[in-house]
Amino acid sequence: MRILFAAPAWAPSRAFGGPVVAAGALVSRLVARGNVVDVLTTTILDLHRRPSARSRIGVVDGATVHYLGTPLRYRWMGITPTLPVALARLNRPDVVHVFGFRDPVTTGTAAWCRLARVPYVFEPLGMFEPRLRKVALKRLLDGTLYRGVARGAAAVVVASERERDAVVACGVPPEKVHVRGNGFPPGDRSRAWPGTCPS
Repeated sequence: MRILFAAPAWAPSRAFGGPVVAAGALVSRLVARGNVVDVLTTTILDLHRRPSARSRIGVVDGATVHYLGTPLRYRWMGITPTLPVALARLNRPDVVHVFGFRDPVTTGTAAWCRLARVPYVFEPLGMFEPRLRKVALKRLLDGTLYRGVARGAAAVVVASERERDAVVACGVPPEKVHVRGNGFPPGDRSRAWPGTCPS
């Protein structure tokens, strides 16, 4: 299959947290099974350095990663003016996996999928419910600009039952929503913590 991932940040960025690592593990396994994987993302590495305004292409975990020029950003929300061009140039994917919520790359890619009739999986990464800062603005945007992201997905992957309930409450059919807990890499049985026994 030809698979496209879209995310607000990608390796070598580590400041975004665990989702980048988890996505990389998923991609490497998909590539190992013979799938062709492309990634669309920003040039954001962390919140302290200015992202590059120039686009570039790299290979990470066997996937072709399109780092789109990001002349502006607000925190992890990178503005990538070349996203429509990048989507048009790519070979049509069989399926798309959208990692994250409320950022231009994932919102734009999900909208493109709906227009092009390409099925996509939406994974909000625990960000579905508005919280922390600017909650009122997020609620307003969730009911307008971002409304179609979850509803238009072929499947929604969430990390908890609570997030599942929130997605279903927004009108997504329950059978489309799948709980997948955050995974951990396989442990090294030869290196147990002191006072513990390898199982």
